[in-house]
Amino acid sequence: MSTFNFLLDDTSPFYVYKPYANGQGNQTANGWVQYFSQNGFNSAGGEDGSGDSSHITSFQGATVSLQFFGTDVTLFGTANGTYTISLDGTLQQLGSPPSNQLFSTSGLSNEAHTITLSFTDSSGDDTKQLAFAGANLTSTTQTQSSLQTHIIDNSNTTAINYAGTWSTSAAHQIPEPYQITKTSGSSASMEFQGRAIAINGMTNFGWWVYQVELDGVPYNRNASCLFINPNSTLFYQDGLDETKTHTVNITNVSGGMNLAVTSFTVFASGDIQALTQPTNTSSNSTSPTTSPAAANTSSGSSSNSGTIAGAVIGVLAFLALVAGLIFWFRRKRNARSAVAAYPHEDMEKYYNRPEIYVNVENGARTVTMGRQPTFQGQRVRKGASSAFSPVPLSDTTTGSSDSRGRDSLSSPSTLQATESPSSAILSWHPPGLAANPGNEKRRPLPRVPEQQVPQQQAHAPPSVFSHAESGQSDEHVDRIANIIMERMANRLGTMVQDEHVPPPQYE
Repeated sequence: MSTFNFLLDDTSPFYVYKPYANGQGNQTANGWVQYFSQNGFNSAGGEDGSGDSSHITSFQGATVSLQFFGTDVTLFGTANGTYTISLDGTLQQLGSPPSNQLFSTSGLSNEAHTITLSFTDSSGDDTKQLAFAGANLTSTTQTQSSLQTHIIDNSNTTAINYAGTWSTSAAHQIPEPYQITKTSGSSASMEFQGRAIAINGMTNFGWWVYQVELDGVPYNRNASCLFINPNSTLFYQDGLDETKTHTVNITNVSGGMNLAVTSFTVFASGDIQALTQPTNTSSNSTSPTTSPAAANTSSGSSSNSGTIAGAVIGVLAFLALVAGLIFWFRRKRNARSAVAAYPHEDMEKYYNRPEIYVNVENGARTVTMGRQPTFQGQRVRKGASSAFSPVPLSDTTTGSSDSRGRDSLSSPSTLQATESPSSAILSWHPPGLAANPGNEKRRPLPRVPEQQVPQQQAHAPPSVFSHAESGQSDEHVDRIANIIMERMANRLGTMVQDEHVPPPQYE
């Protein structure tokens, strides 16, 4: 037997953060907020993250959960408040974990487990915090040799089948081009034989819900994030049967929102050159273009055949011209009749939902209809603290600064333990690079910064409806407004929200 390690950092949407995963600014008192060691908390959606990432909270009851397959698990992070660990529904004894670790256990059965990290500090002190940076997952294999890592780049359309509308794009955060779609139903699928599978892609502001199916079992996740994470693990599953062929499929289920894929990674004990592309009759925008036809007529063709073919083509062209003229004249006559029967209407109203405004001026109220105005400003979460600056946690960071550069990664990383699980000092190695003491890079976990984070001011947008402070009412105006709103509701209907779709990732 051999062991297999996989590092799943905190940016992966496969972690389930509650109440939400990505709060805005430094409002850790309301939920989880992503933090980067070099540029701190986010100040706007779509901002680049630099340094080591972690998720920080001071909200009592905040949790992060993960389903994984394996025998060992280690959670990385720091805390200066109380927290609990639940493994398969049983609370665990925390003891005194090593620096930059929240919890570690080994000797589990080699099967699926669920682990949940909960922040339970009830002091009411917002400076009590929990920082979560990711997990190392270990499983055992039936082979003596280690699993090989096979990275299938997004450009490999022999192995990956793109269905729907996809396009190739590039960003300065990602060294290689990636595939992106905004079309609901567009998918990327692959067949493989291996022990584990991972799909990597971007999470960002403007991304939304996607679905992954592995052998017909669906998993819904949310790729929205206020920071740009160029190479997050969108999906990971271990414990597969290597003797069987598996099918994995990732689909965008949010029309108008982005889904980006950078690579598929198969972990197997042998070669995977026998990969086959799954059958799919849908269009494939990223498939290789067909080369120009190179067939030529035989040099032995007779001149008589050429003459006959030319005559036939000429007759067909003449008939097509006559048919086209007849069609044009009939269409022109029908167009005149249509104009006379159906007078012109302003189609703009079908594309812009009218809004109702009640304006109050000098005690008189008027009802008008028009387009909804555009407001500037940010939404203020109810009950959120207007400013909060974290305090430094225990100074446990050791070793040199981590230079692994998450922005430069183009494939999943693997982790190998250099000591026993009790000490669990882990060394990170790029994929395909054997463990070498000379090449090891220690991975210090991020700590909450000592410097004060600048306070952000949020401006609430003005209300669409204005109300008279004098309390004067006009029954006729109210009646007109009610009639208009009733008719608008009947024409436009109501929006139905699917309760099974994961909630937004940010607040």
